[in-house]
Amino acid sequence: MATIYPVNREQAEILDILWNTESEEECKRFLKNLPDDKLLMAMTLMEMIVLADLDDSVDAMMPEVYPEAQKMLEEINISGFR
Repeated sequence: MATIYPVNREQAEILDILWNTESEEECKRFLKNLPDDKLLMAMTLMEMIVLADLDDSVDAMMPEVYPEAQKMLEEINISGFR
């Protein structure tokens, strides 16, 4: 499984809540109350969580399969895939 590295405290807090929230309803309430800029960050982190759950063979293909996601991660300087 890939490791996700938050680049600042804000991302770390959002990632912790998303990763550890047991209930889908709790997660929806959390996301609904976020301002737009933090919601975008949370959505990006959620995508990274999903991708982190993929097996290694798919992770190896990630730049080919998800070029826009890879480009976006490089642009915002997040190295969340290992």
